[in-house]
Amino acid sequence: MKTVSESVVVALPRERVFELAAERIDRFPLFFRGYGGIIPSVERLENRGPSAVGTLRDVLLGDKTRIVERITAWDPPALHGYEAHEKNPLQKALFTRLESTWRFEPEGSGTRITWSYALEPRSGLLAPVVFLVLAAFRRAMRRCLEAMRKDAESGGPDR
Repeated sequence: MKTVSESVVVALPRERVFELAAERIDRFPLFFRGYGGIIPSVERLENRGPSAVGTLRDVLLGDKTRIVERITAWDPPALHGYEAHEKNPLQKALFTRLESTWRFEPEGSGTRITWSYALEPRSGLLAPVVFLVLAAFRRAMRRCLEAMRKDAESGGPDR
């Protein structure tokens, strides 16, 4: 498995940060805008039921492909995890497994969000392509977390 991680500290309590980052998934497309033409943006993200382990959610990407994620961990306000249940064509070609975790840990008077993505490449022969995809995805993650931080600290959806 190859893993990429990014983190950011948000100057808000953990419960509020978890709510904004994990429970309000309808807002995720505002923050995840993709990167460099390699990683598409998220245009829509919808749960098929209440957020809980096993719940599926539909994701429409900016390149008009669709994926389905399955929630694998749900422990508010500490942890949120999911895996690719149905992949898009690029994901199918490159990876056999994709898993993500979001951890929310108190840090000072705020909260550290750590977003990790573990990906199992389909073949070692794909290493150069996988390297480029992971580098772009890490940049997309960093940009997303920073946009979330700015939005949350400026009042989020309540402003």
